Amino acid sequence: MSAPNVQEKNSPSYPHQENAEEAALCERHPTLYIAEGDIVLSAPARRKLADGSDERRSQYFRVHRAVLYKHSAVLRKMLTVVGRRTSRRTASAVVYDGVPHAPLSDDGEDLAAFLHACYRPGELCEHLEKRGLSPAAEAILRIASKYECNALMEPILRIIRGWPTTVDAWEKWDAALDAESFHHSSLGRCSEDCRSCISKRLPTPSHALNLARLYCAEALPGIFYSIARTPTGQFVTWSRELDLGWVCDIRPEDQERLIEGRKKLKTECEKLVDVVLAPPRAPSLETGACRREECEKFKDWLADTIFAQNSYDVLGLLKRCASTFQYGRRVDDGEYLELCSLCQKEVWCRIRKEKSRVWDNLPNIFNLA
Repeated sequence: MSAPNVQEKNSPSYPHQENAEEAALCERHPTLYIAEGDIVLSAPARRKLADGSDERRSQYFRVHRAVLYKHSAVLRKMLTVVGRRTSRRTASAVVYDGVPHAPLSDDGEDLAAFLHACYRPGELCEHLEKRGLSPAAEAILRIASKYECNALMEPILRIIRGWPTTVDAWEKWDAALDAESFHHSSLGRCSEDCRSCISKRLPTPSHALNLARLYCAEALPGIFYSIARTPTGQFVTWSRELDLGWVCDIRPEDQERLIEGRKKLKTECEKLVDVVLAPPRAPSLETGACRREECEKFKDWLADTIFAQNSYDVLGLLKRCASTFQYGRRVDDGEYLELCSLCQKEVWCRIRKEKSRVWDNLPNIFNLA
């Protein structure tokens, strides 16, 4: 198909198309087709039809080269040569609506999110603050990584690199989630999204794992643990048939890691009572072993209540235990039980050791080592 070198503004040419039916499958983006733009980008896109099927389309964006060049040296190098061809035969393949046209292989929706961030980078930080790593943020990161747009990548990477990689960071992160969940509950907006399982600070499990593998591999153990501790009745049906519900898009090998990891976490929970509430140490020159009946009674109560819970959240169980023995407890018969200072110190040290041991062992628990 031949076309003049310069098209009239209202008479666009459709590169690489043979008929009107193909032309009908090309559409201009409603907000990112800017009349004053000096280059047109196109990308494949899909639109859901009424019958549920997907229709392939080409999405066209008319933008300013200067905006793209500001963010990416890769785009500057790639797009500078677009439109320089002078022969009549080749001009029809690179001109659309009177300006140079560059077809890209990126997904149309991803490209739209990226271009929006290029024009309004300030809104990206606001978006991340409100919605965390949303699909749009992930799309921006994918395209920005490809074209080396560091300024757009950095605020997104800060969130990913903020995922906990140590037990102390995990405790701070988990406490922030609990505070956020309490805030939503107090406002009457408690929902599945703000409970202390997979929070909005993480994207979907499969995306979280993929992002961590690409940008922060040291966060993988914590992400696997965060997914594995999710209560079975809320989102996931863990069964022998691998009916994994909302995590069905996770890689099969990662599904296996989660299932086997949960078994190991449950075993860890069952062992805690014998480790944390073990008999007091034998007397030494520095300290004597406590024999108070009240301490033993309180330990028995802890063993029958907190440590009797069927849980995969080992660290959460240890946190609840620490909070309970630190402040004491009034039991059902009205008696107030608490540990003496010696037992508090001893149990607290054991809890800290167990937290560190379990966290350090997460790579083995999920077969990541």
